[in-house]
Amino acid sequence: MKLLQLSHITLGLLVGISLSACGDDGGGGGGDEDASVDNNPDAAVSPALASLSITTQPVTSAAGDLLTITVEARDANDSLITDATSITLSIESNPSTGTLGGTLSQMTTAGVATFDDVFVDKVGLGYTLLATSGAQSAETEAFDITVGALAGLGFVGQPANVEAMSPMAAPVSVQFEDAFGNAIGAGTGDVTIRLANNAGQLIAHSSGNGPAIVDLLDPTNLQSVGWYESFMDRETRAMMINPADGLAYVGVRSSNNLFSLNLATDEVSNLGATGQSLRGMVFDPAGAGRVLSLDYGSNELLEVDFVTATSTSLGPVVATPAVESFAGMSIDPSNNSFYAIALTTAESTADRRLVIVDPVALTAAEVGTFSEDGVSAITFAADGSLFAITGEGATNPNSVFSVDKTTAVMTLIGALDNLIGDGEFVSMVPARLLGTTTVAAVDGVASFADLRIDAVGTGYTLEVESAGSVSAPSAAFNVTALQGVDGVATLDVDTQTVSEDVGAVAIAVSIDVAQTHDVVLTYSITGGAANDTDSNVTNERFFNITIPAGATTASRSISIVDDAVAEGDETIGLSLENSAMANGVGAITTHTITITDND
Repeated sequence: MKLLQLSHITLGLLVGISLSACGDDGGGGGGDEDASVDNNPDAAVSPALASLSITTQPVTSAAGDLLTITVEARDANDSLITDATSITLSIESNPSTGTLGGTLSQMTTAGVATFDDVFVDKVGLGYTLLATSGAQSAETEAFDITVGALAGLGFVGQPANVEAMSPMAAPVSVQFEDAFGNAIGAGTGDVTIRLANNAGQLIAHSSGNGPAIVDLLDPTNLQSVGWYESFMDRETRAMMINPADGLAYVGVRSSNNLFSLNLATDEVSNLGATGQSLRGMVFDPAGAGRVLSLDYGSNELLEVDFVTATSTSLGPVVATPAVESFAGMSIDPSNNSFYAIALTTAESTADRRLVIVDPVALTAAEVGTFSEDGVSAITFAADGSLFAITGEGATNPNSVFSVDKTTAVMTLIGALDNLIGDGEFVSMVPARLLGTTTVAAVDGVASFADLRIDAVGTGYTLEVESAGSVSAPSAAFNVTALQGVDGVATLDVDTQTVSEDVGAVAIAVSIDVAQTHDVVLTYSITGGAANDTDSNVTNERFFNITIPAGATTASRSISIVDDAVAEGDETIGLSLENSAMANGVGAITTHTITITDND
């Protein structure tokens, strides 16, 4: 049998045909298929990929500009391979943590792959790219990436968590940059920074008897973080911020006058008499931006015009059950519902109710009776939280409460006993970004070294603008409650006597421990010279002296007017009213200036 098998194979070779080897049993079929031999002379085998080469090299370009690279795939005979082959590009030498963008994998056509939409995003010297396919690779020559065209501004020094009214520990800085965040060192021009997300909401509280002082508070613990010296007359009952001009508009009860208050400069302007006793002012989202208020005496819903300082009645609001009058009105930003205080008996502190006002139907539906008496004003925070304040005569007077807007149940936050004046009015005021907010860029970078925010809040962000270009928001940060000042502050002297022609008198204060935030000391002003034209404190009632962060002394001058009127000696008295002194105040808390006549 062995001899027979050999003869068959030999015969097959001789006649040029393919035969299957016979099995041990001599049969002609059922043999091993793997032992068959394909002897087709037309069958072709593709040459294997043996090398890659870069034939078009990347050149120095700006960040984001498109590069062109061509790669050839060759066999062992250095011939271009004909089969389509996938080639991938990546960064090999990366001097600046750049990223390669575009279409990074291409198939060869006739042995050539072309990459014409790839780019590198970061400036750097000496980039190289690597082309790979299987075990083969080729590296490009080195090339550089330069900065691209000016695209805007970006934060390089981010804000961090900080206490209210305290300078941020590290300067916030921004740079002129291209679309990929590369710094443009030659960028110049003024850069202005502002709050992008204004997370802080301040409770504003005003005196009910005497000059109105608006204190800016942290609603969670009622710690004052600053205040406005507003030279209005008395009994503020309505206040809102007009986003169109950034001014606060304030209505007072005693004169029915409307005032504007510049939150940046504390400048107050008397706009005129509205003829109505405004109780709360709010924007009507459904009324093309009209401003609504309630009149205390007539229960009429009013439309207020800030330009002419006039009010127009839209008609009386009818409550169910009937009420005597309405007090402060506020709008819930979460659903645009108008809430107000309904008094069952005029001026009575008892049985005051929370109502929802329909400005179209001119009706008021009761939510519930406040669980505390003497509620004089309400206001909503941006998140829809409701706050209320009580006035004199209440069981818990001059106190701030949180309110359940579905039941009118109140929870005490705290009393305002440590603040100037009485309660009786409350409103939400956006936080202010203080300090130097516009600086000139140097070598493409603008740094803001003394930024402060006057309101507690979570999730603040900042943005910058230059020549119409606005940055993306900064990283979010929080502002926490200002901690009590751990030093003791005192006036340097308690008395001064000056001649009428002295020009100005400096009032100096000192603190024994420098603070990380500004320390604001507020003094009430009394005396004949404070109430006429003999000094620049005419009609002022409070006088702030600020000791800057890091300093231990400060002073503020009062100008003295040298008139030609023969008159007796006059005085100006200063008395400490409010401070954040956790350790108490110093020995000298009052100061008297005696002005002797020279005529």
